[in-house]
Amino acid sequence: MAEKLWIVLVLLLSLVGCLHCIRWIVLKLLSPRAKETGIWVLPLTGRREDTEYVIRGLISRRRWDCFRGEAVLLDAGLDPESREIARRLCEEYGGLRLMAADEFMKFVSLSGLQVGEKLI
Repeated sequence: MAEKLWIVLVLLLSLVGCLHCIRWIVLKLLSPRAKETGIWVLPLTGRREDTEYVIRGLISRRRWDCFRGEAVLLDAGLDPESREIARRLCEEYGGLRLMAADEFMKFVSLSGLQVGEKLI
């Protein structure tokens, strides 16, 4: 009985490994040669208990998607503790900036992009 469970476990893990390999190959084949750049915006407001978790998730997603652009953490009224966590993570990781809403609007207007809605 234990031998059958081990066989099932090994087969499941092999299947997961094969799926990861297939995903990697498909991403390599379908992704453009030159990585596109752009801006990801993560609005953060109020007191957030999960600030570090959310920002680290964004960083992991950028790495997984091979995104070479910049990620902006939009400070839309963060409390001081959450703002400090965001600031430290911005220092720790490259391509991550913490901006206030007015600073972000200036950044967007200087870059020539158009904003469809008022952010705050």
